[in-house]
Amino acid sequence: MMKDLLRLRSAPRLRLVTAIVIAICVTSTSWATPEPAIVPGSAAIEDLELTADYLFELEDAVLESAEIYSSKRHVAYLVVTPRLASPLLISPRGQSVQTVWAERLTRGENSASLEADFPLEYLGEYQLEKAEMVFEVDGKTARLKPAPPLLGHQSSASLSERDPKLASKAEAYSMKSGFAATTLPVAGDSVRIRVYFGSWSEICNELVPKIMQVEEQWRSEGVRFEYYGLPRPLTDDQVAVRDGILGVPTAIVYVDDVEVGRLSGRPLNTPEASLYQVLAGGGSE
Repeated sequence: MMKDLLRLRSAPRLRLVTAIVIAICVTSTSWATPEPAIVPGSAAIEDLELTADYLFELEDAVLESAEIYSSKRHVAYLVVTPRLASPLLISPRGQSVQTVWAERLTRGENSASLEADFPLEYLGEYQLEKAEMVFEVDGKTARLKPAPPLLGHQSSASLSERDPKLASKAEAYSMKSGFAATTLPVAGDSVRIRVYFGSWSEICNELVPKIMQVEEQWRSEGVRFEYYGLPRPLTDDQVAVRDGILGVPTAIVYVDDVEVGRLSGRPLNTPEASLYQVLAGGGSE
């Protein structure tokens, strides 16, 4: 009789202990295999810049409508296209692909920004195939891949068409006073300037727009500018090898089709002054 009474009294305790143990086990299991968390981006991304360095491909077709932005600070890419319901945020640091709310995105002419605490929806990790980031979105295979380099003979118009940022940078560049086309030391129509560049080169993307602005200012005097895109390595192009091009950008100055000098690197940071010096007989720098 006494044993039966003790069993009755201890039964609720046993059930309570059992419930606690089960709860702990369930919680421990959820910790061991967590689901991908959907968390907001805590910091704003304000340095997104339109880039022509990448292409976005969906189901083996390049989407010409896709706008691709890059953030150096956050090491991220943003893809915006009407073919997708939401913009994509691709983060190489975590090899992750997520969607963001379009309502939190502000786009300018060549830039964009995401507000702080923007919601994210985790889509998964991308797979790296050579230099291409491959992932699934809406049940379709998507790829963010490097754009092929711009090669061979080009014009300032074709450069701007490939990368609108170049035209914006050209317009923003203010030439030093005293280097207008009307003051050139030789007849402008006798001058030809060939600029070797790499569309893959960050230095070229900074310096070539300055040269494009010089072209615009000197056009009235008949100065001719040519642009020639090179691959990487430069030795893969026979024209570059023939002309002894060792780095980009390099500008070769011709007067009456005779080379009178060439410039590369830092002198092209102020191309109007450096080119003027070469035409005045100062030679290469």
